Amino acid sequence: MIRVANLQKSYKKQTVLNISELQINEAEFVAIVGASGSGKSTLLNLLSGLDKPTSGEILISGQNISKLNDYKLSKFRGQKIGFVFQFFYLQPFLTVRQNIEAASFPRRLSSVERLKRAEALARVVGLGEKTNDFPHQLSGGQIQRVAIARSLINSPEILFADEPTGNLDSENSSQVIGLLQAIQKETGMTLIIVTHDERIAARADRIIRLEDGKIMEENNA
Repeated sequence: MIRVANLQKSYKKQTVLNISELQINEAEFVAIVGASGSGKSTLLNLLSGLDKPTSGEILISGQNISKLNDYKLSKFRGQKIGFVFQFFYLQPFLTVRQNIEAASFPRRLSSVERLKRAEALARVVGLGEKTNDFPHQLSGGQIQRVAIARSLINSPEILFADEPTGNLDSENSSQVIGLLQAIQKETGMTLIIVTHDERIAARADRIIRLEDGKIMEENNA
């Protein structure tokens, strides 16, 4: 599904990520772990196409996304990739349903299809009765569920999540990861999570540990 070769990312001539080789398989659940500043979020942003490498290749389903222009990369992300952010980034003036729908606009779906998908996903994440609520009316765990539903509306083949439980308590963290795992198993998508929580990492199929921008260890969880 994903293959990386000679990947480097530098800022102001300082190399913050240097990975010679990495492969992530289809339908695999991978946790990327490391201390603050280890490069884990940088790696996630590169793999998901949110950022471009200084050098090297990132192939997803055989497509070298590091060579795509901004338009083609944006289109590719819309077709293949979903992303769950740590800080949710919901629009406060939109309802739950409207926040979920918003991610589908680049796909130019009909309003009927957008509504149908958004309401179905709200039910999947346990918020079927909250579709007309606004973010300020929800708990932290519920807000993250909306963010997960939003990331799934385009039926991505790969879902990236950057510290998806970083702002949640332990109970909500466990529920959110359980939800992501259930969706991953049901859909067969590839799930890649950045986390500092070893309990969450232990639930993955494989753990990749980063230190100073390099892979120091890979092992099955």
